[in-house]
Amino acid sequence: MAELCFKKKITNPPVCGVHNVPLKQSQVSIDRNAPGLGQINCLKCPVSQAVALDAQRFQARISN
Repeated sequence: MAELCFKKKITNPPVCGVHNVPLKQSQVSIDRNAPGLGQINCLKCPVSQAVALDAQRFQARISN
């Protein structure tokens, strides 16, 4: 399973709650198999290259 990262709740600049490094602004394709759908702006962890979820969404994801 891919590594999951989450954004610490209150930090400026945003910091990864797993690796404790500043998150980087990135653009990610919505669907790699359908490039015409476009891209979304997101924050990525420079260590794992994973899109960082906000803390609440991260907790919901790991509890399922």
